[in-house]
Amino acid sequence: MGNWKRQNKSNSIHDWIWIRVVGLPLHLWSNSTFREIGDRCGGWLEMKEETCKKNHLRWARIRVKTPREKILAAIDVEDGDMIFSIPIWLELPATHRKLTSHRKGENNS
Repeated sequence: MGNWKRQNKSNSIHDWIWIRVVGLPLHLWSNSTFREIGDRCGGWLEMKEETCKKNHLRWARIRVKTPREKILAAIDVEDGDMIFSIPIWLELPATHRKLTSHRKGENNS
């Protein structure tokens, strides 16, 4: 693929991750609901400005603490006598790692 310049020189993993809360009913769209969801996904940190301004009502973007293993695939949100099961999408960053010499030999067969 040629030479390219690394944007991030370290291979460190962030201690936070962005999640998307997908399909939350509009009447539940509030800071308190997003904080509760974020806390249940490892710990709420902030919301994207587009979420606060309701620019995209199909999903909300929330930054939460990791580890990502604490983030559920869906969260149940109660509203009176109704329970809404809301999907959670992880926005995972691209990662890189060095190819080991053992694996390099496997590609030449």
